[in-house]
Amino acid sequence: MQPGAADADTALTGVALREAKRALRARMIGARDALDEGPRAAASRAIVARIAGLPSFAAARCVLVTLPFGSEWDTRPLALAALASGKTLVVPRVNNASRMLELHVVADIVRDVTAGYRDIPEPLPGLPQVAAEKIDWVLVPGVAFGPGGKDLYVTVVKDPNDPQAKGSIVRIPNE
Repeated sequence: MQPGAADADTALTGVALREAKRALRARMIGARDALDEGPRAAASRAIVARIAGLPSFAAARCVLVTLPFGSEWDTRPLALAALASGKTLVVPRVNNASRMLELHVVADIVRDVTAGYRDIPEPLPGLPQVAAEKIDWVLVPGVAFGPGGKDLYVTVVKDPNDPQAKGSIVRIPNE
């Protein structure tokens, strides 16, 4: 067992697990927020280049991408690359009444987007919606992965059409 790893007798559950996750998330976001703009922008460029170079991204016709919020890495260049290559760009929007995500087509990431739930960039509510099964490639946001918070800028891509991924999550670290 790795140092600091919980065994079955000491594993957190219930409220304690939720609180531990909340504390870790707050700590990781604080560390990410503390990064200078230069390294943050360089990390964003590296992530975009890596993802845009994936064969699965190149082959996708309809992609779902979240737009950046706070100190998250900047996904807008990836969204622009998708649009420039003729892909359908889908961005999630929180439906406050149902507390569920709606998936909307975005043709222009400036004109078609506004501050939404918690000021997160979201599509305007009147834009066309897309059924989830029409999307061939999804960018899944995350805060931190790996021991010790080594990888503050990491994203994962779920690509059910990539035979290497076999529908699993592919880890794309910032190197």
